Amino acid sequence: MKTLLALVTASAMLGAGAASAEDICPKYGDCAPAAAFACSWTESSLVNRVCYNEQHGYMVLQLKSTYYHYCGVDAGTVAAFLSSPSLGRFYNATIKGNFDCRVTPPPAFN
Repeated sequence: MKTLLALVTASAMLGAGAASAEDICPKYGDCAPAAAFACSWTESSLVNRVCYNEQHGYMVLQLKSTYYHYCGVDAGTVAAFLSSPSLGRFYNATIKGNFDCRVTPPPAFN
């Protein structure tokens, strides 16, 4: 949790316009610069990486080797997700099927 807060703070200080050598490209969405997110690598067998932009409520998860995006995600849900004993169980119960970016469009970072 402290790591996420530090990353969110660092991300906010850098801003979305910061140069990035990496883009995060979700399967069904547009690429966005990694600098626009607070990202954490995990030790989960399903969820490899969690990237979150709190300003826009936009989360991108790397599930196995594919990125998927989720819109309208509040910071409390992300905090509960990252602190849950099983990211996979939390994902399946709370995130999967919810936070549809077709309903709430993702932000434009470019």
